[in-house]
Amino acid sequence: ILLLNRAMNFPTTQIQEILEPVSAQVSEFIQLHSMGEKGYPIPDITDACGAVIANIENLINVAEREVVISPEDRYMAEQMPEALIPLKCSPDQLRQSAQALKADPLSKAGRVQLMDACRNILLGTYRVLIVNDECGLRKLENNIKHVMDSFYCVCGAQSVQDAVAFIKNIQEPFMRVNRDVVARAKILTDSEAGNALLFHADTLRRLLEPFVNALKIVFVTKQRNDSSHVHAEKTRTFFAKRMMAEFEDVLRYLRWRRGDSHTASAGPSGVGAAGGWLYRMRHGGLLDRARDWVASDRETVDSLGYMFVEEVLNEAQTLADLLPEGAGLRGDVCAQCVEVARHAETLSNLRRNGQGASQQAAELKAALNRKLDRLVSLCERAAREHENSVLLPDDMHGLILNVREWLAHPNTNLHTGSRSLEAIINLSHNFGRQ
Repeated sequence: ILLLNRAMNFPTTQIQEILEPVSAQVSEFIQLHSMGEKGYPIPDITDACGAVIANIENLINVAEREVVISPEDRYMAEQMPEALIPLKCSPDQLRQSAQALKADPLSKAGRVQLMDACRNILLGTYRVLIVNDECGLRKLENNIKHVMDSFYCVCGAQSVQDAVAFIKNIQEPFMRVNRDVVARAKILTDSEAGNALLFHADTLRRLLEPFVNALKIVFVTKQRNDSSHVHAEKTRTFFAKRMMAEFEDVLRYLRWRRGDSHTASAGPSGVGAAGGWLYRMRHGGLLDRARDWVASDRETVDSLGYMFVEEVLNEAQTLADLLPEGAGLRGDVCAQCVEVARHAETLSNLRRNGQGASQQAAELKAALNRKLDRLVSLCERAAREHENSVLLPDDMHGLILNVREWLAHPNTNLHTGSRSLEAIINLSHNFGRQ
């Protein structure tokens, strides 16, 4: 019964769908065994055993074929033969049990053989499915790490030709991995892990275009000896860190299990991943941990719990630095960071003086929580605005070149020039509305 309960608690719906009919048949055998233990004769189970044996032998053949067609998978080659041992024992045990019970419906030996077969069926099926699922998961993880390595190469490209070649080679593997992650998310039985994977996969898909554009802008501005190239490099680094953080979160949630919420939501130690950071802040526990410090009556800014408040402030400041100087939103984020730090210091002083439970402290706690909410909202807007600002200059650059070429040669490139001019007007209106 313990095996039966364990077998029905699997991470994916695919494994559940395979196990449910097996578990149902095993449950019938267990009920028959229970009848026999109470002195009731067990009916002929030859046909039922034959159907189960056919399914088991089919599963064994499929598992062995997987080992043959995946010779490079060492985990499969090492683990699958061992997982199949109990499963291979069960057909003979079922046959012997059916023969014994047919000859004597009250046969104790037949009942023992039946229970041994049930145990081996559940244990073997459990192990085979786990090994197969683990192999698929390891393959997906390796593909993700390969894509991550490719992104590191892209960031280190020294020429525009190298960057173009890297981007061309990485886009197809990236989209394939993204689809595989989405497919994995949809079959997980745990909705929290599934939703997190879907969120991070969608974020990665959205970030690809701004990252590519940011990379192009680095090379476009490289020949200029001004601050635009420095800002372009900061923008490229920002998006690279965001994507690496999202990949790390995908890898973490692929291994997520119930009860692992703190491990899963802790996030990468690296900073700058605004999208993943905002998600972890709202849904993964970072904001909750910052609030835990606020809710305490004794913790000061020197305590360990304050590091979560500091992490919120540091990341918000990093995000603000990427916005153009003089931008209103940049000033709002910075001002809000100052306000949060000031309120936290005031609250800390009250606690040092033994007034952590006073009415003044309670009012400061409420105000600090409101300011944290405001800061998260501003950072969310800042992240979106920065993505839009990266998309615009690169698109505009190409369009303006087309229009200038048309103006220089009015009798040629008429269609391309007029379409580019129209696109510039539309982009300008859209950006103005944003």
